[in-house]
Amino acid sequence: MAPIAPVAPAAPAVAPATPPATSSTDLPKTAFQQEALDAHNKARAEEGKGLSSLKWSAKLQTDAQAWADQCAFSHQVPAGEGQNLFATSKPTATASEAVHDWMTEKAGYTYGAAGGTCVPGKMCGHYTQVIWQDTTEVGCAVKTCETMKDGISPGTILVCNYSPAGNFIGRPPYRAQ
Repeated sequence: MAPIAPVAPAAPAVAPATPPATSSTDLPKTAFQQEALDAHNKARAEEGKGLSSLKWSAKLQTDAQAWADQCAFSHQVPAGEGQNLFATSKPTATASEAVHDWMTEKAGYTYGAAGGTCVPGKMCGHYTQVIWQDTTEVGCAVKTCETMKDGISPGTILVCNYSPAGNFIGRPPYRAQ
């Protein structure tokens, strides 16, 4: 079966919140975690706007896993965190595949004096969350589901949570260099 493109928009942050407490000594411990971190940092570097590299957060990964385990293709985001979702009908999903998919949304985003806008009918929130300048940490998780709520069955869902959250309406994802 062909992969299903994500249909749930990235969860917008409503107001700046205190980032969740994480440890600066969190390090990726598995190949999946390293791939997720590398895919995000590669995308941020390719954006070419001087975006800093993200650090892995075990806390965000735990939050992402708790939601992935629900097999729901809809957002549930702890306070202060941002979230991206990716689903596929394939039995596995890679973080590289998810981040690449989110970055394709750049084509629908236009920067402007007022911050930037998403072209009507397009999704851009996954892209802007990946490259959100103030975001410093990421944690991702994946779950293969026999039955998915709000999605395909069977399928695989990949969830990435971010801190601090991005996607504030009216604010650009990064400041001009």
